[in-house]
Amino acid sequence: EKGEVDWADWLSAEDLNALKEVPGMVTFDEPMFGTFMVKMNNQVGHASDPHVRKAIAYAFDYDAVIEAMQGRADLLEGPLSTPCPGFAEGLPVYRLDMDKAKEELAQSQWPEGGFEIEYVYVTGLVIEEQIGLILLDQLSQLGITVNMVPLLWPDMKARFADVNTSPELVAVYSGTDYADADNFLDAQYHSSQAGTWSAASHYANDQIDTWLDEARSVVDQAERDEIYRQIQEKLLEDCVEVWVHSERHHHVWHDYVHRDLSPIMSAWHWPVWMEDKESA
Repeated sequence: EKGEVDWADWLSAEDLNALKEVPGMVTFDEPMFGTFMVKMNNQVGHASDPHVRKAIAYAFDYDAVIEAMQGRADLLEGPLSTPCPGFAEGLPVYRLDMDKAKEELAQSQWPEGGFEIEYVYVTGLVIEEQIGLILLDQLSQLGITVNMVPLLWPDMKARFADVNTSPELVAVYSGTDYADADNFLDAQYHSSQAGTWSAASHYANDQIDTWLDEARSVVDQAERDEIYRQIQEKLLEDCVEVWVHSERHHHVWHDYVHRDLSPIMSAWHWPVWMEDKESA
């Protein structure tokens, strides 16, 4: 507001909503390709039970996240954001339903809860902490105690490498290197990727691997989209993780800065300064 900064990135939703009301400030309110999910360890621990995973997915309060983001986010309907090429519309999604959550838990190895589960998130990222608090509150209604563990990102990545140390629940953002469903689906759900930060769920399914490999060799886009639809449908059926939200753009700049949108890495091109701007 003092003119000391021309352009800023990764502002909080609260600051963005405040600055958008300031004359001369520009914000962009469109959804990004990037996704946020709570990954669940599919191989070791309580979340290795698919009924526990589904209980968590149904118990999660998705609307509370949108409220915490002050509306600057859109709920995911699966592993892809809606603007991403290959997104499959009309598939059944997980939303808050405590009755279904209790039904799923009743079919698990721990029908009445009574266990602790770890939620790991990046130290200092407020929204990830808030999401952990939402989990803590909601899962307590199922008799599940959530232990929130903040870690530095390198320490989190080190834990992902071994399925036995990979957290049961972990907060992960995923961005785009290229605008295609493969960017998200292969990196996160092909069994060969298990142990990387993007595949911290350690999910392994031979049919998914086959479909992902096939989609990379098909040139007809409609045919590829159908394969990706099958993949998304199966991932939702297995409830691999809790797909939460896709943030809207978190940039603000003065109206003398000219910018062009790029979806890659959910980012923007560098500013093109007006010729008469002194700082040029």
